[in-house]
Amino acid sequence: MEPRSLEIFDKALSVVGLKVQVVRNREDGLPLLDGRLRGMLFESFSYAAAFDFLLRRVQNDMMIHLRDEYDLQYFYLSVPPEQTDSQEQEILAIGPLQSKPHTREETLAILERNHLPGKLLTELWEFYNTLPAIEDVDAVECLILYLASGVFARPYHLNRFPELDGAFPVSYEKVREVHENPRQVWTDIEQRYSLENRLLEAIGAGDFEKAREQYGKLQRCNIPARAENPLDDWRHRTVILNSLCRKAVEVAGVHPLYIDDLSTRFAYEISRRGTVQELDQLMASMIRGYCTLVNDHAMKGYSPIVKQIISYIDSHYIEELSLAYFAKMFNMSKTYLSNLFRKETGTTLTEFIHQVRLRRAILLLNASSLSITAIATACGYNDINYFIRRFRKAYGLSPKQYQKVMQQTAFLYEKEENPGGEEEKQSLDAAEAEENCANCTTLEP
Repeated sequence: MEPRSLEIFDKALSVVGLKVQVVRNREDGLPLLDGRLRGMLFESFSYAAAFDFLLRRVQNDMMIHLRDEYDLQYFYLSVPPEQTDSQEQEILAIGPLQSKPHTREETLAILERNHLPGKLLTELWEFYNTLPAIEDVDAVECLILYLASGVFARPYHLNRFPELDGAFPVSYEKVREVHENPRQVWTDIEQRYSLENRLLEAIGAGDFEKAREQYGKLQRCNIPARAENPLDDWRHRTVILNSLCRKAVEVAGVHPLYIDDLSTRFAYEISRRGTVQELDQLMASMIRGYCTLVNDHAMKGYSPIVKQIISYIDSHYIEELSLAYFAKMFNMSKTYLSNLFRKETGTTLTEFIHQVRLRRAILLLNASSLSITAIATACGYNDINYFIRRFRKAYGLSPKQYQKVMQQTAFLYEKEENPGGEEEKQSLDAAEAEENCANCTTLEP
């Protein structure tokens, strides 16, 4: 199949939690027809026969909507010949999905109805927990038809199959065929942990493209729900990802102070997001943010002396720091220390001190109503005018201008959230009048 066509089709359906699988008549891929359900339940289920069963019904431009004996639903489409470079006929398998979450009691009733032993209860119920629950399946049916017709440039015709006595042509009457130790859930867990490890390795290396790829694969895994409410479940997943990313960048050598700043901001954002889509977007932003953190602040390859200096600056940025200060601390010449720091970090020690202080200033401007003078002092600048000059050089705005932009942004957000709300009063800061003062002090170069 044309990769781009599949990508578009797949990404559109992933919004509602559906998986799209391309299935060919090959032994390793055939279990994707039903999400590996029957391979989990039975010792020898004939997926080849199931594939043939479907091929006879999805010829040409046909899509079938099938319901099975486990209260699950599937959609199968034929793949147009011009959309594939394979000599074999391909089927697009979408699903399984359920119209509502299944309780343990309902799952047990399904087992009894299908003459299956109760020992399969845990495996089948956990399998249900990995599936999307979509109440309006008819709307999904229309969505798939519309997408398929648009993406593959041909009209698809629908054929519905009601619930059958065994959706695929295999007898389930012999209980001896049931797996003694179903392993599907274990396999899914192993796959998920493997993908999580690869995701964290990519984040620890600061490789955003690879991390994004692994995150996409992880989203396709069968992940059991941790809460009945989908929003609570996604919030739980986002909290877990934030914690995992924290550890990944710590191993990469990022100082805990940087990690704590970023993880705290993400923790705040998690509490503010009100939809599954917003949380999904936040998770993607989280991955990019932690990759950027590694690229900007990882100390894994730094010498012990440079690591100590960076850690000291992070903790004592409000104090009077300079190249001479650290040269004396480590009993070495300023020239040697300056060359060592620049070689390992790519910047001078003095410039690095400014970077740390100005990042703290940004945090205070974003999260507090302190005056510009108070923020300057809290970040290690005793001269307000020099602070303003350094800030403007780094960000293109004065601290006061930046603060006003943030206030206006916050006001617009509040106005969208509360239409008709009264505009908040804004106070002027004394530091604005001091911006043009000529005197300033500098750190020792």
